[in-house]
Amino acid sequence: MSALRSKQGEVRLDAQSLPAKAGEGEVQLRPVLLAADACDLAAARGQDDATPGFEGVLGHRCVGVVETPGRALAGKRVLCEVHLADPSSELARRGLPSHDPARRMLGLSGVDGCFAERFSVPAGAVFEVPAGVSDEAAVMAVPLASAWRAARVVDFATKPYATILGDNAEALLTAQLMARRNASVRVLGRDHERFARCERWGITHRHIAEPGLRNDQDVVIDWTHDGASLAIAAGMVRPRGEIVLAEGPIPPASRGSADLAPVIEHEARVVGARCGRIAEALALLTEPGLDLEGLITARYAFDEIVGALRASDAPRQLGVIIEPPK
Repeated sequence: MSALRSKQGEVRLDAQSLPAKAGEGEVQLRPVLLAADACDLAAARGQDDATPGFEGVLGHRCVGVVETPGRALAGKRVLCEVHLADPSSELARRGLPSHDPARRMLGLSGVDGCFAERFSVPAGAVFEVPAGVSDEAAVMAVPLASAWRAARVVDFATKPYATILGDNAEALLTAQLMARRNASVRVLGRDHERFARCERWGITHRHIAEPGLRNDQDVVIDWTHDGASLAIAAGMVRPRGEIVLAEGPIPPASRGSADLAPVIEHEARVVGARCGRIAEALALLTEPGLDLEGLITARYAFDEIVGALRASDAPRQLGVIIEPPK
């Protein structure tokens, strides 16, 4: 069997050795569909502060089947939680496992990931995929969970004006979820081809350079991870409005380059949003009205997984999926 392994900055498909059975408290999974994104690439390159110099099997997005006999969910399709914290830790007991500094992150930090023909995870980290949810929809659960977190980190009592900065999958999903929460939403991005998704959903869209900075938006959610975007958001948000900085790898060139003066001047409230929960994403996937069509833009065989990883950061790709061996 094979696995995509990162070691000393090199990524390659290697032979994989597995124990005869899963360890104590673990289940072994056989992937049926995988997805690659910018976080995997950042981990491989060691560009993300959260995952410096990761060495091991990459991959954190997977629909798999539990192959450990006698365990709960044996034979069932499941998704894996990315953040693996000790359930007895203080933050885990407070419902904040993704903030536990001792946590491991599947295929990103401290533990091998899912880009393999078989892999093991803690039994408590898997969640059954409902029968009516396709593999292609389920593999979008991680970005959907992050989008849901970004969409609801801000509470609002009336219909707000909301701007989404960015046009990646998470940004487009956030716009769709905000619209479902009765917000007046617009998406500002750079790729006109991606705006076709907004057309499907009836969401206003424009190039990020076109709108003026009129301080008239109740909330601005930034998915661009660009050092200049905080200033753009501060120029768009109303006085004492809210700016949400959503999760994702931040390019080294963008760090420390933000001008905070407009944020201070307008007394904007800046909050972070990251790592929604897989269980919440699964609940959303069973609701009517969520449209994921068009968010998968490339499909690779497992023996092409190195190319899939490189493609995950290409400008025209929204969702890159990988089909494991049958």
